Amino acid sequence: MPVTTTHPEYDKTANSWKKLRDVIEGEEAVKAAGVLYLPKPGGRDDDDFDRYVTRAQFFDATSKTADGMVGGIFRKPPIVDLPTEIEYLEDDADGKGTPLDQLSKDGAEEVVGLGRLGVLVDMPNVPEVKRLDEEREMGAQARLYLYAAESVINWSYARIGSVYKLARVVLREEVSTPGDDEFAEDESVVYRVLDLEAEQEGLPAGYRVRLFEDNGEEYVETGTYRPTLPNGARLDFIPFTFIGSSNNTAAVDKPPLLDIANVNIGHYRNSADYEDALFMVGQPTPVITGLDQQFIEKNKGQFVIGSRAAWLLPKDSTANLLESSRDLGALSAAMTSKEGQMIQLGAKLIDANRSGVEAAETIRLRQTGEASVLGSVSSNISRGFRMALEWASQWMGGSGEVAFTANTDFFPARLSSADLKELVASWQGGVITYGTLFDNLVAGEVIAPGTDVDEYESELETEAAKNPPPALGDDELDEEIDDEVVIVEEE
Repeated sequence: MPVTTTHPEYDKTANSWKKLRDVIEGEEAVKAAGVLYLPKPGGRDDDDFDRYVTRAQFFDATSKTADGMVGGIFRKPPIVDLPTEIEYLEDDADGKGTPLDQLSKDGAEEVVGLGRLGVLVDMPNVPEVKRLDEEREMGAQARLYLYAAESVINWSYARIGSVYKLARVVLREEVSTPGDDEFAEDESVVYRVLDLEAEQEGLPAGYRVRLFEDNGEEYVETGTYRPTLPNGARLDFIPFTFIGSSNNTAAVDKPPLLDIANVNIGHYRNSADYEDALFMVGQPTPVITGLDQQFIEKNKGQFVIGSRAAWLLPKDSTANLLESSRDLGALSAAMTSKEGQMIQLGAKLIDANRSGVEAAETIRLRQTGEASVLGSVSSNISRGFRMALEWASQWMGGSGEVAFTANTDFFPARLSSADLKELVASWQGGVITYGTLFDNLVAGEVIAPGTDVDEYESELETEAAKNPPPALGDDELDEEIDDEVVIVEEE
């Protein structure tokens, strides 16, 4: 089989990925697909169909839902702690200047949108060296590269020892190279094959990278390299991980937004019919009776509709306007129903002005359902990127733990004034400690996350010293004493 062979699961899901990609991109991509999403009505020629598509409106619900989900995950930045040897990844994770937090956000957009992402940790192809310092002198650094669902075209597992390991991954890459014109670039496709090579004579088993390029007739192997660890040993695994919406395995997960996208397409079709019907019946049509053939031939195309135009008609002729009294309620109701379905499926951003007041339990249940999907995506992003960073650290000879944890606090939960008063009163009454009060203030987003309690106390003391409470004058002091006397007498 050629290197371009795709996995059966890839073939089964490719159309859904195409649909999601277009729907998330928006109206222009959906309309450019023509009959793929909007069937051509019978009896329409190409020009009529073009006008039919132009009048249709695309309700950008799926994209807004995706933005809201990613925004929830990155409402707070991920927690990152890296060994010194790979700290450079925080500012430039992919060698193109993309910071690590931005790269993880780009990855989350793919997982939310298509339910799948691939992350590869790679080293530059350098001449075979045996010492880490030699590689560093050549500027070799481990980098993280993201691969969209459509770019991971094939994969397989094999039993190695007592466990199954990822044994082969085929990646499709679009490469730009300088063209004949200094301002132009040539686009080409390269296939990168990652596999575990069996032991050969004089060569131990290990990880191998091969590149395949088009020679005009077929894709042929044009390069091979075998990355090694700092001690010169070959990797016994492929430094590539899948990140899915449900699991971080090679199995293709159902995209979280697929149901919303399907309803979104249905809404688009209803809109096309609705706008077409409005165009047909919404404009009154003049009807003239009692004209002879000679008058018709002489005045054909001469009648202009408007208050400044006069029609001079023969005796006994009549003129009327033909117009429809239908309000197209069925089509309008169908669109409204689909908007409600999209809201129920998770597109809460569509209906920004929610009518009525939701009960607290209703809000809790709705947010729990949304958070379950977000929680899965967030934890999978954390595990996938943490694993990739551990590989990068291993490759760079790093020492120390790797930490990468994406946010799981998706919804603002600020303390109400009543809750805040109760907390402070509990602390003043000795019911809770200051540490518990501080933790609740951080959780309630009154105090910024990550604030150190000792530093916060020090800041409070500094501010109190700079801005002491105003001193009371004699008259004010007398009034305060009088108030206290009154209180005591009443008691």
